[in-house]
Amino acid sequence: MKRLEKWYKDMPLSARVIISMNLAIFFAIMIISVLATINRINVQKKDARAMISNELEQITQLLNLTERENYQEIEDVIQSRILYNTGHLSLIDSEGNVLIDRNKKGENVANTEFFRQIRNQRKGEFQITDPLTGKKQYHYFNYYQPDDLYITATIDRKEFITKPVYNTLKILLFAMIFTWVTFSAVNYFIMKTVTIPIKGLVNTMKKMGKGELPDSFHYPFKDEVGQMTRSVNELLKGLKDTAIFAEEIGKNNFDHAYEPLSERDVLGNALLDMRKSLKTAKEEEQIRKVEDEKRNWTTQGLAKFADILRNNNDNMKELSYDIIKNLVGYLEVNQGGIFILNDHEEKNEPYLELAACYAFDRRKYMDKKILPGEGLVGTCFLEKEPIYITEIPQDYISITSGLGNENPSALFLIPLKVNEQVFGVIEMAAFQPLEKYKLEFVEKIGESIASTISSVKINTQTAMLLQKSQQQAEEMRAQEEEMRQNMEELTATQEAMAEKERENQETIKELNDQNQQKLDEFQLKEKELLETLENCPDSVVKSNASGAILLFNKAAEKLWGFNREEVLGNDLKILMPQKESDKHDDYMQNYLQTGVKKVIDKGREVGIKTKDNKIIPVFLTLVETRTREEVFFTGFFTEKPLSTISGEESTIYPHDPLSGEPSSTIDESNPITEREENEVKKEDKGDERSQKDNISDLYAGNPTNTQKAWSEHLDEKGKSFKKGRKK
Repeated sequence: MKRLEKWYKDMPLSARVIISMNLAIFFAIMIISVLATINRINVQKKDARAMISNELEQITQLLNLTERENYQEIEDVIQSRILYNTGHLSLIDSEGNVLIDRNKKGENVANTEFFRQIRNQRKGEFQITDPLTGKKQYHYFNYYQPDDLYITATIDRKEFITKPVYNTLKILLFAMIFTWVTFSAVNYFIMKTVTIPIKGLVNTMKKMGKGELPDSFHYPFKDEVGQMTRSVNELLKGLKDTAIFAEEIGKNNFDHAYEPLSERDVLGNALLDMRKSLKTAKEEEQIRKVEDEKRNWTTQGLAKFADILRNNNDNMKELSYDIIKNLVGYLEVNQGGIFILNDHEEKNEPYLELAACYAFDRRKYMDKKILPGEGLVGTCFLEKEPIYITEIPQDYISITSGLGNENPSALFLIPLKVNEQVFGVIEMAAFQPLEKYKLEFVEKIGESIASTISSVKINTQTAMLLQKSQQQAEEMRAQEEEMRQNMEELTATQEAMAEKERENQETIKELNDQNQQKLDEFQLKEKELLETLENCPDSVVKSNASGAILLFNKAAEKLWGFNREEVLGNDLKILMPQKESDKHDDYMQNYLQTGVKKVIDKGREVGIKTKDNKIIPVFLTLVETRTREEVFFTGFFTEKPLSTISGEESTIYPHDPLSGEPSSTIDESNPITEREENEVKKEDKGDERSQKDNISDLYAGNPTNTQKAWSEHLDEKGKSFKKGRKK
C-alpha cells in the first residue's frame, strides 16, 4: 500500500489527474450498474408477481365453475399455462397430494418443506432450492377454501431474473467502456494545455525553493494559470526587492526605501520591523555607549581624586595644588583656582585665601583674599550652592595665552562643604561650556575634598595643641624637680637644725603653699589638656600592659558606640574584631618578652569592632610610654576619609590594633625575617634618640614626639602627684 501511495505521489500531475478522473468515472459506472441491476431485479420480481397473481386468480375462477373433485375438466387448462419458459401451475389438496402438476402428479409432498410453508402461510411466496436439480425456484401459492386446495405456481429464478439482468449488464459495460475511452481522450488533450505552463511554473518554484530568484515566467492567457503566473511573477519581484533591502540592512543602511507587497506581507513587514528594531537598537547602543563613557569617566575620576586626597594631606598648599592641577586637567578646562577658608587668625575675621591656581599646564603663584559675600566666590561661600554661568562680565576674568587674552565662555564655582559647613570654594573657567555630567562630578568630589581639608585642618590644630601641651608638661616637670630638691633640702635642714623647728615649719608651710599653688596650676593645665583630648576629633584610647582601658574620649564613644562607663577598666579586646581579640594576649606577651616594635610609633590602617558588631577601617597611631613600674599604650584612631569598604579593604587589617602583632588575616607566606626585625629595632632606637618636635599628619604613618610626651606625662605625673599628696 505504501509503495502504491509513493508511486502515485511520484507521478506527474497530468497522469494523476487522468487516473483520478478515470477511476471516478469507473466507480460511478459501477455504482450505476449495481443500482440498475438491483432495479432490474425488483422490476422483474414485480412483473412476475403481478402475472402470477393474475394466473392464480384465473385458476380460482375456474375452480368456482367446476364441480367438487371433478378437476379433469380444468387439468388441461392448468397444464397448458406456461410461465416464462419453464414455469408451471400445480394443484395440491390439504393432505399433500398433488392433484395437478406437470412433473409430480399423484405424489404426496406432505413431508416436504415446500408443503409445510404453503400450509402455514396459505397465501404468499418464497424462494427454495430444488433438491433434485439444485436450481433456485420461486413458489407463489394461494389457498382455495371451498375445496380445501392449494393453487401453486413454480418459476425458475434464472428464467425471469438472471437473464434480463445479464442483458442489462452487457449494455452498461459497453456504455462504460465507450465513456471511459472518450473521457480519457478528452482529458489527455485538456491536461496537455494545462500541464505545460504548470511545469514551467513548477520549475520556477523549484528554483525559488533553492533560494534562486529566476526571471519572470511568461504566459499569454488570462485564465487561472495566467493568474497563478502573475502571482508568481509578483512574488519574484517582491523577493528580489526584499533581498536588496536585506543586503542594505546588513550594510547598516537603515534608510533604504522599501515597500512590502501588501499590508499582509509577512516577510516584508517583518523586515520593516527588523529595520526599525535595529535602528532603535543602534540609537540606544550609541546612547548607552555615551552614558557608559560618562559613567566610566566619573568612576575613574572618583578613584583618581581619592588617591590624590590620600597623598600630601599633611601640607595644605601641596594638597590644594594637586587637587586644582588634576581637576583642571581632568575636566579639560583652561583655568582653575581653589580658595580655602582661613579662620585661624583670632584678630581678623575669616576670609577665603587663594591656596592654589593652575592654568595652561602651569602653576600660578598668586595671592588673593576674598571676604565672605564678596564677588561670586564669596557669594558661593555664603549661599553654599554651586554657581554656573555662561554670560561672564568682560572685566571679571581674563584667560591669557600665547595667542592673546580672551574672556571665558563658562564659569563654574562649587562650595567645598561637608555637614553644611563650607571649608572653601573651587572656581574654574573654560572657553567651552561644561557638560552636565562634569558639573555633577565636581559636586560629588567637592564633599570629599572638603572632608579632607577639614581633617587636615583639625589634625594641624591637634598637632599644635599637642606641641603646646608638651612644652607645658616639660615646664611642669622642671618645676616638680625643683620642688623635689627643695623638699630634700628642707628635710636635711630639719634634721641638722632641730632648734630651728619653728622656722623650718614656716619654711615647710611656705614651700607646701608654693607646691600646692604649682600643683593647682598643673592640675588646671592638665584639665585643659584633658578637655583638649576629650574634644579632639580623633578617638583616643589608653590602656596598660594587661589591656585594661584607662582613657576613652568622646570621639572614641562616637566611633565605637560605647559609653566610657561601659569600657573603662574593661579589657581592650571588646574594641577589637573577634579574630584579633582571640590572639591579642599572645601578641602582647610576645611583644613584652621580645621588645620588637612593629607598629608602635608608626601609623597603620586597622579594623575595629563597634558596639553593634560592625567592622570599621580606621587609621591608628600607637604610642608607648613607660614608668619604672608599668607600661602604657596610647592609640589615636582616625576614620579614613573618602573610603569605601570594598572587596580588598574588607581584609585590610594587617596588625592587632594596640599590640602591634600581625593579624590573623596576614599572609603567612611572607613572615618578617630576622634582618627586618633588626632594621625595625634600629629605627626604634633612632626614634628614641630623636628629640625633635616634628609635627606630621596623623595619616602619614609615624606618631609625633608630642603624642609620646603627652602619654608619658599622663602616666608619670599622675603618680608623682599622688605621692606628693601622701607626703
